[in-house]
Amino acid sequence: MYAPTCAIGGIIYVGGASDYQGGTVVDTTNSFSFNPASNTTGSITAIPRATGETRGLTFNGLMYVMGGGRVAPNPSTEVDIYNPGTNSWSTGMPFMTARRNFPTDTDGTTRIWLGGGYDSSGITPLDSMEIFCAAGASPTPTATATATATPTVAITPTATPTATHTPTPTPTVAVTPTVTPTATRTPTPTPTTTVTATATPTATATSTPCTGRCSPTPRPQPTPRPRP
Repeated sequence: MYAPTCAIGGIIYVGGASDYQGGTVVDTTNSFSFNPASNTTGSITAIPRATGETRGLTFNGLMYVMGGGRVAPNPSTEVDIYNPGTNSWSTGMPFMTARRNFPTDTDGTTRIWLGGGYDSSGITPLDSMEIFCAAGASPTPTATATATATPTVAITPTATPTATHTPTPTPTVAVTPTVTPTATRTPTPTPTTTVTATATPTATATSTPCTGRCSPTPRPQPTPRPRP
């Protein structure tokens, strides 16, 4: 149940599916092919990982099994690619958010859309969406136009001499210092006062003879000593 399938060249391919074991839903690697024209089932190489609860897409002649699964470490973001021509599996570019039980589809050549589903808890629904752009190459190569080379004219650049700046010398003025003599102070002589003592003559008493009754001659007073 919940088997991812797709049809390529009139053959239906199955890669992985869910099984019911002991009352529990588990992921498997069941892989096989079915031919409706002959009503026969054929064996193919088993998908490298157990998965289920997802879809298989036909994309550029290959089968893309997109993530899915519920048993840890699932759900996964892994994209497994089956090549019917070589009966082998490879791994493609993973998508971003691990999910299971989600719708997915493709235009078959350039884009894959996926959205919704349940997150890794298996309980919470998702509302995010992802788009693969140019997820694979076309099985029929498209001829690529060969561009005609345009001749390239090589232009040899002419070097333009760059003027060299010649600095103008700055004249140097030589200044000869003039020595200014320092005036020497000539002291002014201090005049010396010379005191010349002048002798004062002492009067000499002249005795005048008197006649008659003469007055007593006064006794000369000694000259007082100078006070210090």
